[in-house]
Amino acid sequence: MLISIVGTLVTDNLVDNLGVSLITTTLVFTGLLSTTFAAWHASERTLSIHEATTTRREAFYWLAILFTFALGTAAGDLVAEQFALGYMATGLLFGMIIASITFGYYVLKLDASSPSGLLISSRGHWVHPSATCCHSQKNMAAWSSARSSQARCSLLLSWPS
Repeated sequence: MLISIVGTLVTDNLVDNLGVSLITTTLVFTGLLSTTFAAWHASERTLSIHEATTTRREAFYWLAILFTFALGTAAGDLVAEQFALGYMATGLLFGMIIASITFGYYVLKLDASSPSGLLISSRGHWVHPSATCCHSQKNMAAWSSARSSQARCSLLLSWPS
């Protein structure tokens, strides 16, 4: 809980007391959060919060939380003020975005395994990746360990759809 307050206060202090623009803070915290995720994945080969069992993984986790709250404050204030939507409308807008992502994940079963969460099978149908190639634990392990979308595409080409 304290880390979320700190993230919010960092943005507020940068903007209100040091005169850093909301555009700058939004871009900087987007970069810091992206860098945190990239370094976490490069170092640990996972972004799973369920596997944050080492000191290094936990440090990445808490950095991601810090930068998420700082970015959320910066982006929310930017949208509310720059587009003159006000904080209520901006809160509703961000809430709808979060709700649509949640709907896609839980109801439509989309995930981040491809840019759209879907793949085209060799027959031209849109399918979820796990439906095409992950019929067994071996295939699931191969899919999970593929480090790039190119490697995953190669794996898909070798599996029947």
